[in-house]
Order: sequence, then C-alpha cells, then structure tokens
Amino acid sequence: MRVSQFFCNMQPPAGTFVLLLLICMNVQFCKAWWAWWWWSTNPSVAASTATESSTAYPDTCDIWHTEENGDWSTPEECARPCGEEDEPRYCYYRFVIEYYTVNNAACDLCQPPVDDSRINSTCQCIIGDGFEKTVLSINRMIPGPSIQVCKGDVIIVDVVNEADGTEVCIHWHGIFQKSTPYADGVPHLTQCPILSANTFRYSFVANNSGTHWYHSHVLTHLMDGQLGSLIIRDRPEWEFFAYSEKYLYDEDVPEHVIVISDLFHTLSTERYPGLFRQQMARGQAAENFLINGRGDWTDPATNRSNNIALSQFRVRSGIKYRFRLINACGTVCPITFTIQNHPLEIIATDGENMVPRTVDGIICTSGERYDFVLNANQSLGQYWIMVRGLGECEKTLAYQLGILVYEGSPTSSLSARPNYSNISQPQSVINPLNASNCDVNVCIDDIQKVSYYDDTKIPLDTEPDITLPMLFGFFNYSLSQQSMNSLFSTKDPDYKKFFVAIDGSHLSAQINNISFKDPPSPPLSQHIDYEKICPNAYTPPTCTQPCTCTDVFHIPCKATVDVMLVDIDNINVLNHPFHLHGYSFCVLRSRTFPDKQDNSQISSEDINKVLQEHQENLKNNIYNSCAPKDTVVVPSGGYVILRFVADNGGWWFFHCHFAWHTAAGMNVVFHVDCPVPPEPECFPKCYDYLPPPVNEYGQYEHDQDEYWDD
Repeated sequence: MRVSQFFCNMQPPAGTFVLLLLICMNVQFCKAWWAWWWWSTNPSVAASTATESSTAYPDTCDIWHTEENGDWSTPEECARPCGEEDEPRYCYYRFVIEYYTVNNAACDLCQPPVDDSRINSTCQCIIGDGFEKTVLSINRMIPGPSIQVCKGDVIIVDVVNEADGTEVCIHWHGIFQKSTPYADGVPHLTQCPILSANTFRYSFVANNSGTHWYHSHVLTHLMDGQLGSLIIRDRPEWEFFAYSEKYLYDEDVPEHVIVISDLFHTLSTERYPGLFRQQMARGQAAENFLINGRGDWTDPATNRSNNIALSQFRVRSGIKYRFRLINACGTVCPITFTIQNHPLEIIATDGENMVPRTVDGIICTSGERYDFVLNANQSLGQYWIMVRGLGECEKTLAYQLGILVYEGSPTSSLSARPNYSNISQPQSVINPLNASNCDVNVCIDDIQKVSYYDDTKIPLDTEPDITLPMLFGFFNYSLSQQSMNSLFSTKDPDYKKFFVAIDGSHLSAQINNISFKDPPSPPLSQHIDYEKICPNAYTPPTCTQPCTCTDVFHIPCKATVDVMLVDIDNINVLNHPFHLHGYSFCVLRSRTFPDKQDNSQISSEDINKVLQEHQENLKNNIYNSCAPKDTVVVPSGGYVILRFVADNGGWWFFHCHFAWHTAAGMNVVFHVDCPVPPEPECFPKCYDYLPPPVNEYGQYEHDQDEYWDD
C-alpha cells in the first residue's frame, strides 16, 4: 500500500471534515492534528513507542526547562560573609564551555586585574602566560568563575556546551554529593556526557565546608582550562570552637584563593596518546604553571620573556589571613609552594580542618588542597610567591611566581627576581615526597583532625570488613616487539588505550592488571550494562597483557574498607595522587618499602608483611587520629593504606588524578550498596545503538509494509 493511499483511507469524524480543510491551511497544524488522531486511535503502537522514547528524552521533559528563578542569588551575592542568622541561598551560575584563544584581540580592549577574585569577569581576555594558543574555557575565563558560598546553600550550575564536536562533564572535586550522586560529574558512570549544543544542570547542596574545586572529567580537558575553585565557608563561630575556642586568623577573603594550574602551549589532546617521533614534545611534563590564570613565560630557545604581569595578593600589616591553595594541575609534576620570608601555618587539607602545623613550604600534587594562615608581620614590602615543579618538571624547569603585596609598600621593595635554579628550598614541608624525613617534615599519616569535628566517624582501632590491595602501574608495550605488534594488531577487534611517555615508551595504565574501560551507559541511572563489568574485581586476573573492562568493587553498606595502594613500578620521578569521589578517608600509613630502594620488584611477601604490621597497629591502637583527605599521593615504589566507611550509596570513581593516567585506565569504581535516591525525572540517557540491519529494500525490521510503496 502506498503512503498516500494509507492517509487517504483514514476517516476522521465526519463532523470535523470541513473545519479540518480550513484549518489545514496552516500546514504545521494540519500535520500535528493528523498525528494526534492517528496516535489516539492506535494506543498499542503509541504505548510501545513511548516506552522506547523514554530511554532518551521524553517530550514531557520540556516542563523541566526552567530558566533562572528570580529568587536565585548571583555569584557576587553568594560570595558573602557567612553569619549565624544567614539563610541558605540558591546560588546560580551559568558556565559556557567553548573553544577560545589565550591572548587574543580581546586583550587589546581590557585585561583582568592582577588581584582578580575570579568570582566573575566583565573582561573576555585570558592572559595565560602570553603565549597565544587554543583553550577550552569556561565563560572565557581561566580559571573559570570562582564558586564561593556558605555551608547549606544550594549550588545550581547550568553547563552550556558550545564546544562543537566535544563532550563535556564537570566534576565537583571534594563534594560528597550525599543524596545527589547524579551530580558527581563522571561521564558514563554517574551521567551521560553533555553533548555539544546541549545544556545540563548540576544542582547540589553545599553540605561539606572547605576548599574544593571543579574540573572537567573528560580526557585531558582540565589542562585546557576547564577548572575553577569552589569554596564553602562555615560560620566563623563554628571554627572558633573547632580550633580550641580561638580564632586562628582575622580575615578570609575571596581574593586569597590561589589556584595553581599547568599548561602546554598546544591543546592537551596533542599529548594524548602523545607524540613519538618529535622527541622534544614527548611526555606529559608541564611547559609552564599559572597562578590564578596568569604567569610569565621565558622561551628557552631565545631566553626572551613575555613580561606578563604576575598575580598579586594584598595584605595589611599586622593581620592574619586565611589563604586557600588548590593544585589544579593535570600533568605528572608535583609542586613546591613557598612565600618568601613567611612561614605557613597549615590548618586544613582537602576541605577538612586539621590540628595546625607550621612549615616553610607545601608539596602537593594534582587534586590536593591546603589552607594556611599567613601572618603579615614582616617588614612593609613585597615578597615573592614561588611555585616550583618537581619530578619530570625538573627537566623542563617549569616554575611560576606571584607577589605578596603589603599595602603601602613601594614596588622597589621587591628583591631580585628568582628563577627555577635559585628558588630557595624550604627547610620543612608538609607532604614530603616519598614520606621522607618525617622528623623534620610533616608527613600525611602524622596529621591529626580537629577533635571538635567528628563528621567522618572513621573507626581507627577496629578490623576492617574489607581489605583491598591495589597494585598499580604500567604495562610497557615497548619492551618487546611482540607487545608492540599486539598493541597495533589488526587482528584485535578492540583498539588498546595507551600513551607515550617521556622516553618514548608506549604505556597502558592499570590497577591489578586491569585497564579501566568506561561502560556505554551510566550504571548509576540505567542499570542495563552490568554485563560490561569485570567478572570478579576482587580476584586479580592472570592476563599476560592488561585486561580491559569496567573494574567495579561491590561494597556492602556501612562496611569499613581498607585500601592498600602499592606502586609496583618504582619510577623515582613519579608520585601518583589518588582521589576518591563521594568520600574522605583516613591515611593510616604512607611509606616506602625499606628494603626496596634498589628498584627490585615488590613481591606478595612484601605486601603481606605490611598488612600484618597494619593488623598489629590496629590492635595496639597506633592509629589514634587522622585528618581526613580525599586525595593522597603514593610514595614512589611505596604504599599507602587508607580507610573509609562506606555510608554514601552510589557508584564512586577512585583513580589516579594525573589526567593521562586516568584516560589510560588507572581507575576502579566502588559500588556502595547503600540506598540511593531515584534518578531525577527525565535524566538524560545514553547507550549503544545496535539494531538489526535494514533489509535489501532499506527497511528496518520493525517497519510495517503498508508504509512503503509496492
């Protein structure tokens, strides 16, 4: 039957026929009327189609297309002092993601101030380090807008993806997302990625106060500018009780948030998987650092500087200030942070208050945060703020400077400008690499939480319900021709993930010999791809090369979980930071294996010995306190034992926070079997699309013959 015959044979009610002819002068209305009549007279087909369409975007979702509410507060209104009588606010932000350019023509019209708080910007110039390059910016800012709210506020962020051909996902690093796991921002795990020309609304309560941040969780895009600070302030009187009923500082101002980021002078994807034949462009060591989105750059080939004005942080003499330091880097380089002639009193890490410890410097890796008190008690003047790259960045000599400015001080009071080689080394640091010299430095397993805060309730003297040894490292395809042949084999239907290291090695990242693969659908909301999960994540596989699957550990609700992270590769310049979504944890032990300094391979006996010592420490109550963290750096060739209580239901990512290692598979998932709220109505869905093929007439299997010509 022809299509035209099909429509001509339909008989609408006779009393409406003449009226219908008149209305059909409007073609669109006519088509809609016929569609309504046909669907209403074929309820079985309508029901079937509605069921299918509900897996995508039902038409009823239009009712949720709500714009900004008049009662919502602006970013500037939400960045306020947090008082006892202050009512929670609905804080609205609109993030537009797009391809943009650093140091473009907009910089001829205006430039952001050197002491910019980054709450918002009316200037569309991104300074960077003066090197013109393409980025993936948020609101034409790097860092993106600073979210600064009070505890209990509701944060609403509309992420508008205007980056054609590029997917987006934003993770809110440090936010536990209790009751809102769908807002965690991990593509294919907690949500579908946001496609170009689409908008996705994140909404969650600012429940856990502290210094946090947000960043892209797609490939290496945080390196291209998709990052920013997220500060949740407590009421001052709460901190008064927290710190033994005394105030540790006088002021906590928006301008004193310090975001350290790293960059390449190309898009980061040029380094993933990476270049092989261009030896000078191999690896993932940063070319430069930025402090709050700006910094100078000296071309090593010409020794010419771009002379970019450095970030400044202003203080008044005699005042104690709270500063918030965020390591928003994506490459493999840790950093040392120091301020000339000013000791740093550390009062919080990863958003959790800790018993104050005073040091000369901070060593931190990607994802970590440290809050410190700076006492402006030095001579009136200006002082260097210094960021120095470690590890592989010792080869690129990457560093950056900022300036601490006392009000009323002359510019001439600034001492000679330091460079990478003569930046003074701190006498003591918090978080020393490889947990070294803990008698002088403050090692992470030695810090203690403030007793007033007991939100985490992590028991430190009981046996764990679950112990998970996680041996992480790389599979090096370059070690044999056979492995390289398998990497590029045309017989393998799956293309293996890899990246090119600084020495040209082709590496796959793995945990327990498994390289993580994203599921096609988020198991948190769709529950349809359990077959993609590794058969038994608790039993390490015996693959001769990395297995590839979605590596999930199913954790019973309220279980006490001990995770032992072991760096089996012992690459001296590499210290991996691991981040757990949805939780903070106690770092019970962070050490190297004492008899493995010769790079000999770590054995199962070595690991069992440490676990036995760990059991003895639990029995003897050695772990009497800890300051919880959500990101921890593992000593090179060493181990970390961390503990958390699985009381937050959901599917939580646990991964190395170096962007290349995440992209190449150094990840697992903890599925915590506590109750989870149902997914929000009309929550976007995604999946593989593999229907039966069309027949020789171009018809799908479900097509009906009467729709087609004879």
